[in-house]
Amino acid sequence: MKFLPNTSKEYPLRLFIYWLIIWALLFLYSTVIMLPRISSNGYVVRKDVCLEEAPAGRFGEYTKCIDYGDPYYVPIGKELMNNFKNNGVGSFFVILIVSFVLMGGKRFEEKQSKILAEKYGK
Repeated sequence: MKFLPNTSKEYPLRLFIYWLIIWALLFLYSTVIMLPRISSNGYVVRKDVCLEEAPAGRFGEYTKCIDYGDPYYVPIGKELMNNFKNNGVGSFFVILIVSFVLMGGKRFEEKQSKILAEKYGK
């Protein structure tokens, strides 16, 4: 099975299907990663607030959070909806850029083959 279509007119539908598949896989992955952070009462523990950072690495190339603020809890539904939206929007923009590049290349190839066919009478 070919992953890329034969003509540039087939690109939108095929890449839409690829986007849906990638979106579903990213959402599934983020859900599996979230499972250990779920508390017994149905909330997701988040530790986003970093109070103190310290240099880390052999030569202090990057910083690492050493003291977090108090954890706060987010309902599972809200966290899942947030992951669903973020994964969908992020993967959409990546697929959109890739599809424009590939579709533009295919259109250029079709124009060149049309010009050559007219020039050499094939």
